[in-house]
Amino acid sequence: MGEVTFRIRRFNPEKDTEPYWQEYRFEPPAGATLLDCLNHIKWHLDGTLTYRMSCRSAICGSCAMRVNGGGQLVCNAQWVDHVQPDGTITIEPVGNFPIIKDLVVDQRPFWEKIQAVEPYLHNDESAGAGRVSHGAGGL
Repeated sequence: MGEVTFRIRRFNPEKDTEPYWQEYRFEPPAGATLLDCLNHIKWHLDGTLTYRMSCRSAICGSCAMRVNGGGQLVCNAQWVDHVQPDGTITIEPVGNFPIIKDLVVDQRPFWEKIQAVEPYLHNDESAGAGRVSHGAGGL
């Protein structure tokens, strides 16, 4: 396919007054994910780029970002599926969270809400420690 321009929203609150766009141009390999492309940028083009990654299995959500305006887990998104007609892919932090640096946002408000949710299933203490009651007949 040739070279692709990755247009990435950057912001370092320690030195920037406003977010800005930075572009990186290279030819991604076939089969690479967007996370692979971000790793290439960080490891070969600009070591200052900051983002999160963890499980690489689309489970944890740490790599959630906006790609071309829509939410995406970049660890399982193929770059080739996101190239715009002009040869660009736009990546920015996920919305509605304060930016810590570049593509990293403060997820504390999200995790605080998750922790505040009362679980639907509760252990029935009368059924014995470690056992869950399944009603009449059990399992």
